[in-house]
Amino acid sequence: MFPRSTTLLNGCKCPVLDFASVCSLCLVSRKTLQSARRVLYGSPFHPPHAEPFDWKRAQTLLATLRSDNASFGQLVRDTFWITGWVNDLQRTFYGRRDPSRVLDWYRAVLQACSHAEHVYFYYSTQDELNTLFGTLTTSPPNLGTSSRACSSSIPLNGLRSVSFAQDLKGFRRPSVDFSNIFATLRQSPLLSLDEVTFSQIECPSPLGNQVATPQFPLKVKSLYLHNETAPFPALVPFFPEDPSTLDEFRFEGYTNEDGSDLLSLQKLVGSNLETLSLSFCSMDDEDPEIPQIPGAKVGAPRILLEALVTYPQLTSLSLCGIRGPSVSLLETLLISSPLLSLVRFLRSQWVCPTDLESTDPEIIFPEARILAVLLKFVQLETIHLGILPTFTKIRYTSFVLKLRRAGIGAAFEAMKREGEEENDEESEEGEDGSEESSGGEEDG
Repeated sequence: MFPRSTTLLNGCKCPVLDFASVCSLCLVSRKTLQSARRVLYGSPFHPPHAEPFDWKRAQTLLATLRSDNASFGQLVRDTFWITGWVNDLQRTFYGRRDPSRVLDWYRAVLQACSHAEHVYFYYSTQDELNTLFGTLTTSPPNLGTSSRACSSSIPLNGLRSVSFAQDLKGFRRPSVDFSNIFATLRQSPLLSLDEVTFSQIECPSPLGNQVATPQFPLKVKSLYLHNETAPFPALVPFFPEDPSTLDEFRFEGYTNEDGSDLLSLQKLVGSNLETLSLSFCSMDDEDPEIPQIPGAKVGAPRILLEALVTYPQLTSLSLCGIRGPSVSLLETLLISSPLLSLVRFLRSQWVCPTDLESTDPEIIFPEARILAVLLKFVQLETIHLGILPTFTKIRYTSFVLKLRRAGIGAAFEAMKREGEEENDEESEEGEDGSEESSGGEEDG
């Protein structure tokens, strides 16, 4: 095992390679040199770095990847965090004066990484995306050693994951058409991918009343859709045509308040999901950048019970930023998804499904009934209950303790009074059901 530490990326603790220690192993002996190099260059763009990436470091890395017939570039398997390099280079003097220079460096790096399995495309315009995607080839790799070493493209049939992310330079970005990219993937020898990500995709035109259909041509195990400028219906084309292998789906963005858009989700993702995460962005009615849905109002959605009845293999469920965790929802999940071990309702306000305007805590959160339902989930390990109907956490301390005695880690959020600042760190507490987070509830 090579030495690793942890860092915080997007709110999650991720293992990070101790580059200094691995570099030292390269100098120990010839026996450790090759294995240490494979580790170092397997994911060479990975953080952390205290200082921004500059042109000198970028050119040095590119030269190294290209050296010795790109033998170092061939060691790269993952281009994760290359977007961090691109962002930093765009802010340099040369990047601001000549943005095409950054794109040329980006393309050259991808071309040097001819054996990459996890590729990240980060772009602003259609032309930039086409240029970067052009580093992939549908041709099978040449088995000759010298030819393979000098390859200037990444064979599609070697990919395991691909990520598309449009640069956030203001909310109004040029739209991008993926039809040619999807056509290329359809004609490639590649049949499936482990993971696909589409982030901040700007669609060519509003869908209006047009019925969208899934268009991604490959089978996928994990799909992540993230968009803060287009509502859920606009992202339908990015679902796989055949969802039979999909076992993880994550969505972050907007949808309409009544939740009707989510009724189509079961057809889009199939019934084999093990992980389902829906996170809806906070709303500001005064924000002119909030996307619009013709004939509907965008907002924290209700989760209609019939939208969650077809996931018998589900073990992890996150419904964040919704209006409507309820005892009826838990009872539905107990029948439809009895294998759940993790449930999260972060930033989600509990309601009474038969009286949405009720403010009576006993009606909204009937403790005895909810406790009885939760204890029937035989594999439940952790639950974040979301926002409970109280301004003081002490009200539900005994409820949390009862769950803990049953072996279920629990946490929740209290309601905020008007003018009270949100405490995001407190909201995130208790996701892992640790004693520290549960203790926060006891302290009131």
